[in-house]
Amino acid sequence: MAVPVFFYSIKPELAAMKSALLAELFDPLRQNKDEAGDQILRHKLASLRDQTLNYLRVALAAATQAESARNALREKLAEERRQFELLRSELNLFAREQSANALDSFLTQLHPTQTALQEKITAELRAQFPRWKLRLPPLLEAWREWLSVFLNRELTEVSRQQRAVFCSPLQKAQVHLTRTLQAFHDRLAGHVKAALGVTLTPHEFALEVREPQAPPVAVAFAFDAAFTTIGWLIPVTLFRRPVERVLLRKARYEVEKNLSRLAADWRDRVGVAIEDLRRQTELAAQNELETLERMLAQTSSGVPRLREQMVELE
Repeated sequence: MAVPVFFYSIKPELAAMKSALLAELFDPLRQNKDEAGDQILRHKLASLRDQTLNYLRVALAAATQAESARNALREKLAEERRQFELLRSELNLFAREQSANALDSFLTQLHPTQTALQEKITAELRAQFPRWKLRLPPLLEAWREWLSVFLNRELTEVSRQQRAVFCSPLQKAQVHLTRTLQAFHDRLAGHVKAALGVTLTPHEFALEVREPQAPPVAVAFAFDAAFTTIGWLIPVTLFRRPVERVLLRKARYEVEKNLSRLAADWRDRVGVAIEDLRRQTELAAQNELETLERMLAQTSSGVPRLREQMVELE
């Protein structure tokens, strides 16, 4: 939970109240962390048990029902197998589209941030100019050093504050791919119900989202080489105003350029995470199909063992 900034500037007695409030909020979580972990583990084990029971019911039905019923399901699964490449292509296309559209989305949402940063750098640079009583080459060097510090500081903060914006395509991909996987499972469950009369309980899919670490801020800028070379010949006293206008314009451009570079770095890292989600989705769908195919291969000789396993799980 983020602590409001104003907490850090209040009077000492209110600061004590803040500490007490945070302790009240967080201490129960610390004390109950083991219990919470046990609850999560129990939930996952229960989900795994229900999923295993699903497969055992299919295997038992396949081993005890007529060959015609097994053949009907076998044909449906074979069709799903033939169509699996189409599903794989759809997943690949979705992942590529999400990665390709991410940069434009980032830049659109960061436009107010860019405008605010450009206004900030203009104001701070104007305040800095009177302190630089230098010839042109030293002035340009001072400007470069100051700009590098400013951009590193501000873009690092932008990367931290806008993390939710940068990770939003990843969250959307997780929701879409989970629904795609659920729809695939529901279709398989419909085939099982129609052929064997077995109702599969809903399957809980949990794709693991691995949010990327923030990319390092790498500031890159350059100045006109010819302008720098003849700098010693330019009398700054006469041309200071035009030089300052050029440096202000260049600084605003550097904000836009380096913010775009930061967004592109985030796009690349989020794209890797989306691709990982795509692989998880494809693997889960393939496992679902393969498991049902194996369960369908059960014979009557395995019925006692299947019933024994179901009793143990139930």
